[in-house]
Amino acid sequence: MTTQKHSSSKASDAEQLTDGPTTEREVSLPPNVSIYAGPSSAALLRASIFTRLVTTVQDPAKLAAALGSDCATFCHQYQNVVLIFDEDLDTHHEHFRLVCLRLKDNGDLGLDYGRCIFDVGSSLQAGFQMDKLQGGAIMVVDLQDRDDDDSEDDSDAEDDASLLAALGEPVGGAVASERSQA
Repeated sequence: MTTQKHSSSKASDAEQLTDGPTTEREVSLPPNVSIYAGPSSAALLRASIFTRLVTTVQDPAKLAAALGSDCATFCHQYQNVVLIFDEDLDTHHEHFRLVCLRLKDNGDLGLDYGRCIFDVGSSLQAGFQMDKLQGGAIMVVDLQDRDDDDSEDDSDAEDDASLLAALGEPVGGAVASERSQA
């Protein structure tokens, strides 16, 4: 059987995929991904100490207003989370103090202490993955994003259990299939 390839212009192919013209297409990021293009992109990549502050603020714009633009040199705000980053501990603690004072002075905004992570040595330990993009921007992935919906059923756990059962029993760190058991 032979297949015929339909030739068309790239623009019309793209229009078919996006349901419209591609001249001004918005790129939407997953809910746990943000782009840091602040004045200290290089400092974020060089940082050796991180603190993750999870606030009780529901409106990200209110949190951004409370922090002010001068905090962008040492912190990144993502939704209700603030990531403070520095190269040395003393400066980091001063920046932490400044952020906490800003939260207190601007409407007594609170912290969810149980979800905060203090003074860790890598962004991964603080719950963020960083990837450098072209132009100096940094893609920041929140690995602890809690946008879970309690109304969803727990069928994922059941699916996982049935998948593990189908794979077989683990043997010495590997999964034993029917073929290896025979």
